[in-house]
Amino acid sequence: MTSKPESVSGGCLCGSIRYKLTFPEGTWPANAATCQCTMCRKWTGALVSHDLLIHPSQLVDDITKSPTYKEYQSSETAVRSFCSQCGSGLTWRIIGMNDMIVLMTGTIDEEALIGKKIEGSEQGTEFGIKFDREGGLYKGLCTPNMGNLFWNNVIPGITDHDVAGTKFLQSFPQE
Repeated sequence: MTSKPESVSGGCLCGSIRYKLTFPEGTWPANAATCQCTMCRKWTGALVSHDLLIHPSQLVDDITKSPTYKEYQSSETAVRSFCSQCGSGLTWRIIGMNDMIVLMTGTIDEEALIGKKIEGSEQGTEFGIKFDREGGLYKGLCTPNMGNLFWNNVIPGITDHDVAGTKFLQSFPQE
């Protein structure tokens, strides 16, 4: 497992919304999940969304203060945030649940997520240029230790392979 980082940075595609995500004691590896619900698919444009369940205090920067930060109430119970300039989805939260927000893992900066490109390691292949990387926190950020949501919506042979973690047929079990 990768060692616990103090923080990672991320933001939207155009860079107008930036954040720093901290990892206080007890928050590493990150609380990660995947979701295959129709709402997440339509919002992200991906068959599977990769999510980090975080406490709002883990975000050092108040992204809501950015002039391009917008929210959309996607259901009776949830609000999703995005950049109005580039359209990047950033977070979603359950209305009335103030101790958790879901941060979209793909908004974390490339070097933190998959590692820094090693200069001089470029290799030509039949598919393009390949290079080696060092670092990267993908294991601690992307392994769905909190589970896989809406497993009822898997696409057989496409979104159901090589998936670690508990498979919840719908959302997390309600207590």
